[in-house]
Amino acid sequence: MKKSLLLALLALGSTSAHALFLCTSPDGKTSYQDMPCPTQPTKAANNPVAAKTLTPQVAQDTVDRFFATFSQRDQVALVKYLSSDFRLVSQDEAGKKRVFQRGQAEVMLQSAAGALKKYKLDKRCADPTPDGDSFTIQCDMKEQWSVANRQGTSTTRNVIRVKLEGGYGVLASITELPTAKP
Repeated sequence: MKKSLLLALLALGSTSAHALFLCTSPDGKTSYQDMPCPTQPTKAANNPVAAKTLTPQVAQDTVDRFFATFSQRDQVALVKYLSSDFRLVSQDEAGKKRVFQRGQAEVMLQSAAGALKKYKLDKRCADPTPDGDSFTIQCDMKEQWSVANRQGTSTTRNVIRVKLEGGYGVLASITELPTAKP
């Protein structure tokens, strides 16, 4: 299994102590810094889905908006999608899991989104399935990315759990599973 962008950045050490952000000034110059870039107001399309009840459509829209927000490098809106008890889990072929709680995952996501020069995602998701008070969506994802002078491609299977919190669809967890070898 090739690692996702987030776990590749963790392995490179860029998220171990501080986030890394690629910022573009109004005149088009880019620089890396350890603090979030000055932000433009978040686009309305990048905000989580408001909902009174969780439906399959709300769950799917939440997942779609989360990845669109990530692709647009909107570091402020990105973390609005994480539930208060969010977990990012990576499982290898042997079944060993690495679990990152919300705080760690937030830094990883902001770092990854902020450091991106290029990002392309091809995701294919199954229909949302009810899971207690949440919905689970399984997505096969192929990421192509460029960060600083590194480029990569990864293929992962993600199980994403979506729930309602504070009147919005949010991610309760993302579990990255090994993909079958060709």
